[in-house]
Amino acid sequence: MPAPSPLPEYLYKILPEAPPDPLPSNLPLSALDAKDGFIHLSTAEQTPATAGRFFSKTNSLSLLKIPLARIEKNVKWEEASSGCFAHLYGAEFGRKQIVEAKDFMKGENEEWTNVLEKDAWLH
Repeated sequence: MPAPSPLPEYLYKILPEAPPDPLPSNLPLSALDAKDGFIHLSTAEQTPATAGRFFSKTNSLSLLKIPLARIEKNVKWEEASSGCFAHLYGAEFGRKQIVEAKDFMKGENEEWTNVLEKDAWLH
């Protein structure tokens, strides 16, 4: 599966908790990102399903909004079982790349897909 066409204006990083405020120049890598050797990112369309799959047990999360133009030279679009995802390799990832962070909450019986699909901030 190739990269989306047209390419999205923004990519998103899902965090299980709010990032430090103010954002540091380099955020620490998650255990998964450190293990895989790149930072996992999602498009707006992919974010609800990704959150539902990997963060279903948490009732809060934060999303970081990153303009693709700021990181494009270090992004590789790679296939995974559920589509083609953006992976950020060997680049700084912090306040210079991120334009906005937003916290989200879901109810006990709510799914992340329902919460995030109806939020205009992602689109």
